[in-house]
Amino acid sequence: MKGSVSGAIDVSSATFVPHYTSFQRDEVDAYLKQHLQWKFVLLGGAEKPASDFPDTLISVWRGSGEPRDAEDGGAHLPPRYGDYVPIHQATHGKLCGLKSDDAVLGEHAYS
Repeated sequence: MKGSVSGAIDVSSATFVPHYTSFQRDEVDAYLKQHLQWKFVLLGGAEKPASDFPDTLISVWRGSGEPRDAEDGGAHLPPRYGDYVPIHQATHGKLCGLKSDDAVLGEHAYS
């Protein structure tokens, strides 16, 4: 069975890394390379090794956000995000992680 799961985390929020105050791209990339990890957890809490999921590919992408307001001047709308590129160093060399030499999403496609 194949599926797809995606999610987004705003790295500028204090919930991402409460003690981390720099959000320069190179520094965030280096932080993710060193600290990003993932686990495969079944319902009920049992952990499974990543090797049990050979078709899984985990990638991390960076994009930019543009704040926007409702046309009527009312409530704020969620930001509009775009210009996504993968952060290869965050996942390269980690089990199930996107590698920088990936045939489709590798660095060659974004240079």
